[in-house]
Amino acid sequence: MQQILYLRQKFFTLEYKTGNATDFISQLEKIKADLNHMGEEISDKMLVTKVLMSPPENMKHFVSAWESTPSDKQTLTDLTSRLMIEEERNKTSE
Repeated sequence: MQQILYLRQKFFTLEYKTGNATDFISQLEKIKADLNHMGEEISDKMLVTKVLMSPPENMKHFVSAWESTPSDKQTLTDLTSRLMIEEERNKTSE
């Protein structure tokens, strides 16, 4: 039970700092897999919500753009792909 509580806390406090969306999402997916293995269900929708709650300041506008995406396209895979593209755009504009 303590391990489940620890992993939940880690999931909700993990922050997406400027840098790599793939690393951040991979960390969340690892926590999700660990919790699911222990019988605690974390859905992909919950993962998407967590990612969208956590962007660095220079990516805040991305959330508004994502919200206009049709709901059937709002998958974790699509989100990851779009975040990677957005990060590349930010790098080239710096």
